[in-house]
Amino acid sequence: MRTDFDPSGPLHAPFFLLDEEGPVSVLIDPERVRWIGTNRVGRALLERVRAEPGVLGERLVAPDDRAGRRFLKDAHRRGFLSAAPFPAVERRNRRESMAPSRLHEFWVVTNDHCNLRCRHCYTIDRVVEGRTGLSGETLRAIMAEAHALGTEIFYFTGGEPTLRDDFLDLARFVLERARLILFTNGLTIDDALAAALAPHRDRLIVQVSIEGPDEETSRPVRGKGSFAKALDGVRVALRHGLRVGVSTTPNGVSKGRVHELTAALAAMEEGGNRPDYHHLILLLDRGGAERHDDIRALDDGDLDSVLDRSAAAIRRAKATLKGAAPALTNDKIFHALATHGPAKDYCGAGYTILGVSADGRLLPCAAAMDDDRFFLGDLVEEDGGYRAGRLETLWREAESVERIRRFSLAPTAGDPVRDLRYFHGGGCWKNMPDPGSDFATGHPFAGFYERRMRAAIRDAAHKGVREVTEEAPRLHTFLHPARIACAGARKTEAIGDASVDQGYCICFA
Repeated sequence: MRTDFDPSGPLHAPFFLLDEEGPVSVLIDPERVRWIGTNRVGRALLERVRAEPGVLGERLVAPDDRAGRRFLKDAHRRGFLSAAPFPAVERRNRRESMAPSRLHEFWVVTNDHCNLRCRHCYTIDRVVEGRTGLSGETLRAIMAEAHALGTEIFYFTGGEPTLRDDFLDLARFVLERARLILFTNGLTIDDALAAALAPHRDRLIVQVSIEGPDEETSRPVRGKGSFAKALDGVRVALRHGLRVGVSTTPNGVSKGRVHELTAALAAMEEGGNRPDYHHLILLLDRGGAERHDDIRALDDGDLDSVLDRSAAAIRRAKATLKGAAPALTNDKIFHALATHGPAKDYCGAGYTILGVSADGRLLPCAAAMDDDRFFLGDLVEEDGGYRAGRLETLWREAESVERIRRFSLAPTAGDPVRDLRYFHGGGCWKNMPDPGSDFATGHPFAGFYERRMRAAIRDAAHKGVREVTEEAPRLHTFLHPARIACAGARKTEAIGDASVDQGYCICFA
């Protein structure tokens, strides 16, 4: 927008959605990824401009109305007024708008064998096959190259990573160079393992998977006795000062009781330490889940209920407990998306995120490890060794990664966007039977993302607003245009004004 904006001259407003739940009127521009919070007087002014394109500002606000003129200037500064019509945004797909520059996350499936047979596991077939994984030498060579390409965060997943004989050696290799998030079922965490990891607590997060608040809820999903052992693992890790998070995948069995687990985690304290967070993972309808109707009995409305109840449990804990309550990372992610631009289009899979399977194949992300359609190529030789440079070559040149980068939220017909897809980024494309289809009709949790995003914007727009008066138009709150600060190197090289950034999955863990 031009800086010499004349509030008395012709005025134009973009298309916007309106949310009036609460004292602040929230105006949302879904295509340009902007919102403002104003009072009802300000909303009425902008609605009139929208209804009468080119209306003179002097007809809306008298020349001596200082508050009114200031509001028009503020609305212009935040992208909701212009002296010229707002052009239609021709959003290119993300392959045309983003170019990969460096990696940020690298997922390592250290092994497929596991001490559990979880009924919702989307890689259950690989777990049953039980590969012990690549040699330590090969994995270290692959991870060293990933680090050289920019990786700041490594994820160890499986199977159960701690079952590897050389698990500690691999963990230390990463922790000397970068951060590590360990995904574990917690059953093997004892004092010896926790003590060995404790010197690296500043760079390590131990994320333990627990499906409910008790054995009754956990047993039908993870098996008999898994709950108590996992909870013991959490307590042991906390006693040794490790940062601990807990992840839960709401499903048809557990959906009514997840919030009880959130409350229990908020009340837990060991050695003066509490869990850092509770993260709710959206169920992938593949592997074990697609074979069990009781597990699959979950829709996006259920997800709203689960998240609302868990958020309420955190609020109660903050009000009644001494010390910091754990974060509900899903709320944290939606809040960050609601308060920062620019437009986001799916995640960083194939851009700033890659991974390696237990048999040495390159993946765009961990969620795709079960699906041959999304393998990017073999990283290892026939003898199981690694040839330097193979990772970078596949990342930059593989045809399959090019196909993944073409998955986009951009409407194929060029129709204007009337939902919030460019705020939340579309979630995980792996949830879609056809990742190339339209998000609004092809994603099973599209409604959930829309509702959570609308609620997060509403909360952000009302935050810190102590009093709303209607004597004069006033702009109270607005979206910050900068990228999410915690993303760091996750951002790609943007091309052009209509370009997009990438969405976010669990980078806040």
